Amino acid sequence: MARLPREVLWTVVEYLAVGAEPHGAALGDVRACALVCSDWHAAALRQLHRRPVLASRHALLRLVEMLESARAARTRWSGGGGDIDGGDIGGTAGHRRKRPRPTRIAYPGHAVQELNFTLLAGSQSVVTDTLLQRLVELLMWPATGRDRATHSRLRSLRMVDCFLVSGPGLRRIAELAPPLAELECAGPSLECQLAMPALLAAHGARLERVSLSFLHPNPFMADAGAACRRLVEFQIEKPPLRRRGPRGIAHPALSFAPDDGIDDDGVDDDGSDHGGDHGKVSDWIVVGTARLRRLAVRHCAIGDDCIDAMFPHGRIAPLLRDLDLAGCVRISDAAVAAVAHACGALERLVLARCVRITDGSIDVLTAALLAHSLRSLSIAHCTLISLPAVVRLAAMRRLESLDITGIPAVSAKRAAALTGRRGPLAHISVVKA
Repeated sequence: MARLPREVLWTVVEYLAVGAEPHGAALGDVRACALVCSDWHAAALRQLHRRPVLASRHALLRLVEMLESARAARTRWSGGGGDIDGGDIGGTAGHRRKRPRPTRIAYPGHAVQELNFTLLAGSQSVVTDTLLQRLVELLMWPATGRDRATHSRLRSLRMVDCFLVSGPGLRRIAELAPPLAELECAGPSLECQLAMPALLAAHGARLERVSLSFLHPNPFMADAGAACRRLVEFQIEKPPLRRRGPRGIAHPALSFAPDDGIDDDGVDDDGSDHGGDHGKVSDWIVVGTARLRRLAVRHCAIGDDCIDAMFPHGRIAPLLRDLDLAGCVRISDAAVAAVAHACGALERLVLARCVRITDGSIDVLTAALLAHSLRSLSIAHCTLISLPAVVRLAAMRRLESLDITGIPAVSAKRAAALTGRRGPLAHISVVKA
């Protein structure tokens, strides 16, 4: 066992840790492996510190203290320098002793793959620019500049309600850390939200999964089609548009109640444009679709031109399976046509509360190539769609779930008749809002 190839040893220890709970028996076996020898210690570190569980303020501060202690110990052992692998360690002239054969990961910070702050319930205030920068610098030690990607295995950063992290702080963290593959940011500060488009453009070359959930309705202008070419999943969500009625703005939970109010974008329930605040808030969100499998743009003020930029005529998105455009009240039949022509393998499509789409969108969907692959469709609160269009949707070959909540033309009795037909359609929602 002492002469096992390093790759085999890593595979054995990884198999031992697969499916282990954070404090389960399997991780106890991995800790025992870390005490065998230097090679086993390096292999065990890859699993023990791969995804540290930061469920409390104490756990986060304990991680920082552990990394600082490990860095100080290695600095003392190497004589004050950062190089701890190989080289002489003293001795008389002609009898210089060599250090042990270097291990790939001798420092626990180099084993961390994910920083997950989503479990810090009630302790988000401890996550500040200073703490994050300090933590990332510890993970990168002793690498600097271009060497940081070879020393660190950090690939994922997930933050929820870290409202004390500022925009400049987030940019500094992105400069210190190696290129990330996964980024999740939910409930950030307004300053951090405004800095996100520039961050994606500058550091999004290796991003594969991005999830953004904002609290502020400020415009979001991100053209990441050229910078983020490896995206597999992209999700962005903004607060739902509030309804403006004769007595001001109603409660956000009643944003889309079926009344006679007008949305903030100036579009009424019947799809007519009343002017009003139209054009005040406008988003521009463009991402690369070559490798994209899931795209969710919820409650954003994007228009048909934004959809055309993501799905231009003649270019397809062959891997896209899930598209969610719920609450994008400015898109119309032209955007749906662009999606239908580019996404021939789509399995799930959400157009809920897209109040401008009409029966023309239904005609395009039923005639396009995706009609042979679409399994789930939501057109909830699309009040301009008629009963004959819904009947044509119910006849699609592979459609299993159809959400027609809030469409006045379809009654519960008629919906029950649609599901009773022969075909794959087994679930239809017609709950009135």
